[in-house]
Amino acid sequence: TPMVCSASTSPRAKTSATTGRLSRIRISPDEPRRPRKPWAGSGPVKPCSVYSRTRPSRPMLRRPIESTNSKPAILAGALSSPGHSRVTDFLAQKTAQAANPGARIPRGRAAGALTIAIDTREKYGWKFAGRPLAIERRALPAGDDVAIVDEAVVAVVERKTLENLATSLSDGGLAFQMQRLAEVARAAIVVEGDYPDLFRTQPGRGSWLADMLGRLAVRYPEVPVIFSGSRRFAEEWAYRFLGAVAADRVESS
Repeated sequence: TPMVCSASTSPRAKTSATTGRLSRIRISPDEPRRPRKPWAGSGPVKPCSVYSRTRPSRPMLRRPIESTNSKPAILAGALSSPGHSRVTDFLAQKTAQAANPGARIPRGRAAGALTIAIDTREKYGWKFAGRPLAIERRALPAGDDVAIVDEAVVAVVERKTLENLATSLSDGGLAFQMQRLAEVARAAIVVEGDYPDLFRTQPGRGSWLADMLGRLAVRYPEVPVIFSGSRRFAEEWAYRFLGAVAADRVESS
C-alpha cells in the first residue's frame, strides 16, 4: 500500500512551495530512499584539552555562620562552655553580619535612666556592655532580664536560643513561662535567631513546633515572641524595650 507523507526536501515540494501549498507525494515502498546528510561537525569524538584553574579556598574564619547546618548547636556549645566569651561574640557578630550585611548595632542610649536586674540563675545571659545603665543580680520569679523603676518590676524579657525554644515547646515549659510572663504589665520573649531556623532545630518536627508556637501566641497575645536574628541583636532589642518601658513608667508617674 503506498504511503503518503509531506516532504519539504523533494523537488515537488519546492515547486509547490512557490504557490504557498505543501505537496503530498506518494512514495512506493519499493522506492529507495535518499540517505540523510550527516550533521555539520559530526564524526568520531576527538579528545580535547580542558582549561582548569584552581580556585583559592576561603579562610574558615570568613565563612558566614549560616553556611553550616548546625548553627544552633554551635551557638549552644559556645554559650555552654565557660571562658568562651570571645568565641560567642565572634559567632554572634558573624551571624548578625550574614543576616543583614549592612546592619550596624546602634550605640545610642535608651530613653531615660535604666536599671536592669538579671536573674541569678542566668549564667550566659546578656552583658549589656558599654550601655549607660545600672545592672543588678536578683532571683527573679519570671524572665531573665527585668527593668526596675522605684524598686518595682515594670518589664520582663525572657531570653531564648533556638535550641532552648524548641525544647521548651516540646516539653511544655514555654507555656508555663508565658503564663507567668502574662502576669507582668510588659513582657516579651526574645529569640537569638531567625524564625526559618526553628524548622531546622528538630528535623521532622518543624511544622509541629511552629504550630505550637502559633497556639501559644493566640493564647497569650500580651507576650510577643521576637525573632531577632542573632544574639547581639536580641540584646539590643531587649535593651531598647526595657529602656522604653522604664521611660514610659517614669513619665506617667
